[in-house]
Amino acid sequence: MAMVSAGNDVLWLPREPQVLTALQSSTDETLVKAAQTLAERLTWPNDGRAKRATVPDLTAAEQAMFEVGAAQYAAICAACHQPNGQGLTGVAPPLAGSEWVTGDPQIPLAVVLHGLIGPVSVQGQDWNMVMPGLGAVPGLLDDEKLAGIVTYIRRSWGNQSSAVTAAEAGRLRSKLADRKQPWTASELKALPATQP
Repeated sequence: MAMVSAGNDVLWLPREPQVLTALQSSTDETLVKAAQTLAERLTWPNDGRAKRATVPDLTAAEQAMFEVGAAQYAAICAACHQPNGQGLTGVAPPLAGSEWVTGDPQIPLAVVLHGLIGPVSVQGQDWNMVMPGLGAVPGLLDDEKLAGIVTYIRRSWGNQSSAVTAAEAGRLRSKLADRKQPWTASELKALPATQP
């Protein structure tokens, strides 16, 4: 039986579908292209992309945080980054598969809090844009909502990174309380790594 991970556009199958293998070995270029597109949305044990086994399922508290984040993302972030996390050409880069989202959790927390300005490379594509910081808007994002958004984007659309707690969001907010301007990519890369 196929399973779809919550908030995830990847369909998890119990084994490699034989029809996909047949399509991929077709001499019809259109069928091969269709198979490649389909394969990007499927995964199964041992397909080389199935990271699910190495990432623990969300706890009940983390799932609740994820659901808070899903609602906040839909209300605040989806217009630019799109409901599917694929971004919008000329407006906002993709979050699905973004190294800025799936690495050190303090980076997406810092970006949501203070914004991002200037050139940035996401999945090998160059962007030069401005994302406003949401932490400066009074009453918009408390620590739970901030952690929820970051948990949601780190666990959606095939992203399989750790959840973030409200306490972690609060500690980073306090640590960066004096910051008033958006981050640049080089500043984010220079942040000391979060301790496990």
